[in-house]
Amino acid sequence: MNKILTVFVFFFISMDVLADYSGGHTLTRIRVHVTEVYFDTTSTVPNTCNSWGEVLRFDHTTDLGTKMLTVLLTAKASGKKVAFWYIATTAPGKDHHSGCNEETMATLTAVAIL
Repeated sequence: MNKILTVFVFFFISMDVLADYSGGHTLTRIRVHVTEVYFDTTSTVPNTCNSWGEVLRFDHTTDLGTKMLTVLLTAKASGKKVAFWYIATTAPGKDHHSGCNEETMATLTAVAIL
C-alpha cells in the first residue's frame, strides 16, 4: 500500500514540476479554430513563442479543454486577470517567421481567474 501511495504522490508532484507557471495576465485575444484554442495576453508569458500574435494553445474538445475555455471566456468578459500552468514551447522566443507554429507553441494545462 505504501508503494502505491508513493508512486501516486510522485506522479502528481512530477506533473507540477513539469508545468511552467505565470500569473497576473490580462487576455487580449482568444481564437477558436477547429479543435484548438489559441490566445495571447497583454504581458509576456515566459517560455513561450509567438505564432501570429498567439502564445498559448490547448484542445477544447476534451472535458478539461471545455472547462478551460469557459474560464478564459469568463475572464475576458469580466476583465479579470488569469494565471496559467503550461508546458513550455520547444521554440522559446521565436515567432511565426523563425519557427513558432501550432506544433511548437506552449500548451495550456490549467488556468485560474485571479
